[in-house]
Amino acid sequence: MSDPFVTESLEMEFSTGEPKRLIQIRPNRFPGNNWFHDPAEFDRSQDIETVIDSYTLPESDEYELRLIEDPTDFWSQVGEIAPTDDHSGGGKLIQHLDRETFPSSWVIETTTLTAYLE
Repeated sequence: MSDPFVTESLEMEFSTGEPKRLIQIRPNRFPGNNWFHDPAEFDRSQDIETVIDSYTLPESDEYELRLIEDPTDFWSQVGEIAPTDDHSGGGKLIQHLDRETFPSSWVIETTTLTAYLE
């Protein structure tokens, strides 16, 4: 897989310093189970086609959205999602650098992307 971040985007590596809530949408185009979005930056007024385009989601009948509470102080990298052949990109992406996956106990809510946007 090519770099998921726009080359010119501000990519930061930082420690959160505290627990953080994150959103994960599945399926997505990224390897592993350590790619997230910040709920504070996720615009719920967008229509689903705009979300699919800006977060470069692969074609799917439905998308699962997980709200995750990470209780740890973790290192992450943040940047703008690079465009693909079929999507514009531009959404913010967080890569959890300390782990490839997370315990199911961190999932505090699971819903569909459609329901989350309503």
